[in-house]
Amino acid sequence: MENHICTHGKKGQYPTGLDSMKKGYPVKGQHERVMLYADRYSNQQHIYTGDPLEGNDLEDWYISHAKARLGDHLSKYQKERANKINKGSTVQADSES
Repeated sequence: MENHICTHGKKGQYPTGLDSMKKGYPVKGQHERVMLYADRYSNQQHIYTGDPLEGNDLEDWYISHAKARLGDHLSKYQKERANKINKGSTVQADSES
């Protein structure tokens, strides 16, 4: 059995500027950085370098994107269904009065 070393999240892995962050305090430029990362990810780019995603990273992006779309669809369906049920129970309660 192979031993795998996980380096995700270790200090110095990527130059994010978050290594010296104090707990509970916002870091200057953090919001802008997060928005940049979100924009890059939505454009199928590596969030830190901006390079186009390739191979397994691109495959993971497609899977993540499909799951997000499915989640949005299911959430919308559940809200619509709940609204129909609530409207039905309101009509039923009104007719019983």
